[in-house]
Amino acid sequence: MEFYNSDIATIANLELIQFNADQSDDKALAWVKSLSMPWPMVMKANHKSVDFFTALGFRSLPSYALVSKDGEVVKVGRDYRALTEEGKRLIAEAAQ
Repeated sequence: MEFYNSDIATIANLELIQFNADQSDDKALAWVKSLSMPWPMVMKANHKSVDFFTALGFRSLPSYALVSKDGEVVKVGRDYRALTEEGKRLIAEAAQ
């Protein structure tokens, strides 16, 4: 939650989407509710029905993707900080 508050929430044009890999969706939902997480989550049972999950080739979690508002995949990786920095750079570049 700390990284979201410090790295994501402060950037108006950036959003985090979490992919849950827990064996139990019920336990995952309880965990999310207990922390009041403000971002959307895709549950494990729905991974295969989410086209970009398969298209991005996520094989393990956590995995992250930086996707433009137009749906263009900008960067994929396991290092959310690197993707956050790239997002900040692109937002600053677009504002110029």
